[in-house]
Amino acid sequence: MGFLDKAKRSLTQAVDRHGDTIAKSADQVGRIVNQRTGNPRERTVPKRDVPAPREPRDTDPGPAAGRS
Repeated sequence: MGFLDKAKRSLTQAVDRHGDTIAKSADQVGRIVNQRTGNPRERTVPKRDVPAPREPRDTDPGPAAGRS
């Protein structure tokens, strides 16, 4: 059994045993963060203009580019 399998098993057991406490704590942390940051979900943040992706250029000179 690998490291990640063991970690997954341990986390699953912890959530099974303490899921309610974890959920309550996460909700409480969320409320505190929202209070201290002024509840950023309700603010409107202007979107930045992002340029469209460019088409890739063929930069490979190929065999006819002076290679002898």
